[in-house]
Amino acid sequence: MSAIAAAPQDSEILSLFRQWIRAYRAADEIAQADRPESEHDAACEVFRGIERKIVDIPVQGPAGFAVKAYLAVHCQHPASAHDADPAGLSGYPDYDGDEPEAYFDNHCIASLMRDAARFVPEIAELAAPMIGRLPPSEPGSNVVRLRRRKR
Repeated sequence: MSAIAAAPQDSEILSLFRQWIRAYRAADEIAQADRPESEHDAACEVFRGIERKIVDIPVQGPAGFAVKAYLAVHCQHPASAHDADPAGLSGYPDYDGDEPEAYFDNHCIASLMRDAARFVPEIAELAAPMIGRLPPSEPGSNVVRLRRRKR
């Protein structure tokens, strides 16, 4: 499946989402470097401001909806310290041997992220700890690649 062209309004959402990814990672790097709390707070305000801009733009197509869905899931399932990308999602906790997606809420969220990744290739990489595998796609050259968190 080829990437879907974003509606003009969704192009702004996609651009802001890519800025959000970079800003979120930058805030994490500041925290990891043990720099002053005021510097970290300022960096967090940058990505929070971008989040607010994204949610205030009306969606015109599936790519914008996918970004907003990702941000909503990220609020509930942010990456933990052991996850590869601070802008990514966390994996599921241990369910005493049960498959996490056996639980309907987990299955719905993971399915939503797989579908979102069909429209915004960056989401496939950011959601990998949750969805477990990348869906088939042909990501564009402007995809923000996953990176490892510095320790």
